[in-house]
Amino acid sequence: MGTRGLRNGAILTFFLGMAILLIGGYYAVDHVPPIPEKVMQGQTELTRRSAILRGQATYQRYGLMDHGSIWGHGSLRGMDFSAHTLHMVGQHVRDFLAAEGQPQPGAYEKLPVERRREIDAAVIAEIRVNRYEEKSKTLQLTAAQTYALERMRAYWEKEFGEGDNRYGFLRNTVPTAAERRDIADFFFWTAWAAGTPRPNLAYTYTNNWPSDRSVGNTASTQAFLWSILSILALFAILGLVIYIVHRH
Repeated sequence: MGTRGLRNGAILTFFLGMAILLIGGYYAVDHVPPIPEKVMQGQTELTRRSAILRGQATYQRYGLMDHGSIWGHGSLRGMDFSAHTLHMVGQHVRDFLAAEGQPQPGAYEKLPVERRREIDAAVIAEIRVNRYEEKSKTLQLTAAQTYALERMRAYWEKEFGEGDNRYGFLRNTVPTAAERRDIADFFFWTAWAAGTPRPNLAYTYTNNWPSDRSVGNTASTQAFLWSILSILALFAILGLVIYIVHRH
């Protein structure tokens, strides 16, 4: 195989790869997690689509992908914001249920082991119910989830306002309170999508990623299968490339 053949092979591979990505995107566009027009608890509006999208823009504007990732996509230099938020939401819901509706941070840890097991099961049952209404494009939260949203707003306000050396956040990493609130709402939405099952299915919008048993997320059979197949395909293609280079 001469230089021209290698060049043509590279061009063909590029266009074939792009075609596969575009076709996959076309079929996947209807399966993305919905961004609700409104997030409500009863008749009270907690946040809305515009705030979530502003939060996403804030995440991009201040280069927070250099500090972590969303749904596992990014530089992975720090925490995954979705996984971190989802885990903390589970903790706050546990505290809310442990205090029987009278929010108290740390209430769960004060309970006996038997009661904690009951709360653990109740948390998973509460989080893994999809309360998004497609017709009205409204997401309803429970009182416990609303409490968790408020606590996460306070958490991200402190992290991005005061800074945190553990994660490389300087003071005023996100400079305004309004932006910090928006990004908290964005992170909460990503956590909701990661922990909430798709309609009529047993796995979440992110295929039960991240794996977090405290909120009921365990890797699905499909996730294991396609992960293994993708790794095998990668090895096969790499082996083919190495063969062609050494043979020709």
